[in-house]
Amino acid sequence: MKGLSISGKTGMTVLILSLALNIFLLTAIGIRALQGDSYHHWSSIEAIEERFARRLSKDDAKSLQRAFAAHRRELASRIEEYQKARAGLRQSMAEEPLNRLALEKAFADNRAAMTALQGAIQAVMLEAATGISADGRRRLFAKSGH
Repeated sequence: MKGLSISGKTGMTVLILSLALNIFLLTAIGIRALQGDSYHHWSSIEAIEERFARRLSKDDAKSLQRAFAAHRRELASRIEEYQKARAGLRQSMAEEPLNRLALEKAFADNRAAMTALQGAIQAVMLEAATGISADGRRRLFAKSGH
């Protein structure tokens, strides 16, 4: 079976955006978890959109907002799935006596839901990237200081 081949600048741009988004999301979630913060940053489309848009110029933010609007239905579905998976994980973790198999499944469900949400966000970012300036693309994944 032949693999999908994307070459040149497009392939490199897609790879860099994908890697940067994954690193950003996993780092942010890990830091928040260690700080005991809730996952409210990923609880709504508006919260996710705001986290990215606040780093952009008005024109770039408009491009990002258009991409979010185009994917709103899928994002809402993925966020709902993620929230259900998180609730299942919390419930499994609190069970007494602890059911290890149920907890393992809850972790797997949570991981799958987060992966699906990340994929949906990546689709938005790939679409938005074509309308965002080079400076805006750099600023999207710059260190935030928090």
